[in-house]
Amino acid sequence: MRWRAREVCVGVVVAGAGLAAGCATVATPAAVAPAANPDLVARCGIDINLVIDRSGSIGDDMDLVTAGAQSFVNAVSGTGSRVRTSSFSSTALVHPAGGAGTDVIDSLLWSSADGYKVPTLTAGGGTNMDAGLEVIRRAPGAQADLTLVFTDGKPNEHYLLTPNGHLGPWVNLGQARNQAVSEANAIKASGSHILAIGVGDADVATLADISGSDALGSGVPIEKVDYARVGSFGELERTFRELASRLCTPSLTITKMIQDGDGTLTPAPGWSFSINPRSPVTWVQPIGGPNPLVTGASGSATVVWSAPLAQSFVVRELSQVGYHFASVSCTEDLFDGSGPHPLTIDQASAFQVDVTGGAVRCVVVNAPDLRQGDDGDLVVRLPAPDGVDEFLDVNLVVTDAGGIDIDRATVPIGGRASFTLRPGDYTLRVDSRPVGWSLRADRCDGKDLGRAEPVPFSIGAGTTVACDLEFVPDASLGNVIIDTSYDRPGKDDDSVRWTLIDSKGAIRYERSGIIGSQLIIPVPPGGYSLLQTDITGRSELRSMTCDRVEVPVTGGFIDVIAGQDNSCEALYRRPE
Repeated sequence: MRWRAREVCVGVVVAGAGLAAGCATVATPAAVAPAANPDLVARCGIDINLVIDRSGSIGDDMDLVTAGAQSFVNAVSGTGSRVRTSSFSSTALVHPAGGAGTDVIDSLLWSSADGYKVPTLTAGGGTNMDAGLEVIRRAPGAQADLTLVFTDGKPNEHYLLTPNGHLGPWVNLGQARNQAVSEANAIKASGSHILAIGVGDADVATLADISGSDALGSGVPIEKVDYARVGSFGELERTFRELASRLCTPSLTITKMIQDGDGTLTPAPGWSFSINPRSPVTWVQPIGGPNPLVTGASGSATVVWSAPLAQSFVVRELSQVGYHFASVSCTEDLFDGSGPHPLTIDQASAFQVDVTGGAVRCVVVNAPDLRQGDDGDLVVRLPAPDGVDEFLDVNLVVTDAGGIDIDRATVPIGGRASFTLRPGDYTLRVDSRPVGWSLRADRCDGKDLGRAEPVPFSIGAGTTVACDLEFVPDASLGNVIIDTSYDRPGKDDDSVRWTLIDSKGAIRYERSGIIGSQLIIPVPPGGYSLLQTDITGRSELRSMTCDRVEVPVTGGFIDVIAGQDNSCEALYRRPE
């Protein structure tokens, strides 16, 4: 690289004295070449950097910039996306949780997009784009999936001390473009796609330098667009709606919140949900589908599918000890400018949600069980034997010593429930169970109770009693046996999920297994449709027979008779 010397004027930050002017002789490098801009991975629920130009040249477009940034945050709200913001003029600031600016870079932590407010900014000063990008690069945690830079694209200042010049001294001429491109290159090298949004009389060449050469409107897919020059809020809003729609339609996002005693809602990571389609679906995110879906750090988790766009799901939360279901609410956003609209949902921990092709967000709220200082807990577990899924419900009732029912819960086989109780003697009664299932064993605190029904137990102050109720299918059930195999030997067997749907169209059983294995699913007598609803990898179902009769690979009908086996064989084409 060739260098040449020139004299430039700098503003040096001096404690207690503002800016001290001075001149220095520095070497100016040749132009820095822009790095390739990685494509944005099309998935719902991403991390987003907002880098906002608040220099004087933005002027009256400052409101447009803020509104545009807010419109994109709103578009991805409810998807588990996270946001952080920096702004720049002559120097840069970071805005933790979207609040007031500070120069403490380590305070710039990720915030949920839900309810996030983009900071209100005032235009003034020079354009130190290098600074705004630098603080984002140095912020704690992994780099964002997407970096949105709102600017008029006219850098005229940069930090003299590089690569980490924050907070000064800064130079008012010279290498501003080079330093901005260098910082953009570093962000792109970390895997973040930069989308530069030019406002006002934007310098398109600089927009392309910090991002890439693909402009919006040139037939480029929205997730590959490098820059866009817009002149109105309507243009920005349409652009961001298109991007959010590309990432999140169709999708279903579950957000788990815990309601504290004062009504405050707090996001809850680590909660599990089963998400089961009413008809076969092609999963995009997560790969292989939810099995189960677990909420992340923001309390949210998302599923995305490609076909069919319209779909109905049965959603069931897997309860945690010490909490009870409080409420569920769902909205759907079609990204047509009308905003999210509410959906009608049954108020239960297991509910059906119908997606018409947009992005649906469901907020499931739980509250801690109320307990006094000397209360105790009963935890009831229902171990799941092979071939059983969580859709087989058992209804439990707790009765006090006087025979009065004081609490009840619906628990899927494979799940558990908890009850908070005052000290005393109680019984646990099975109010109803799946047809064809019997209680094989019951234990409380490791003691075998000899299948006693109702189950007796005692609660002491501050103690926890754990009971296991083990149910098994009896002779009144029939077996659906599925044998899977490949058309030729090989390695890396894929996993396949099978679903049995009853005559009313309800999903009754789901089971997954490796191709080359056998699944045995005990079910009550009746007619069922057997469907392959998901598969990992590139294996293809070549043919299927049930009781030696060939059935369509799209699904076959099985008439299950008590005490009998119904055998199906599925042959798969192994990928090349």
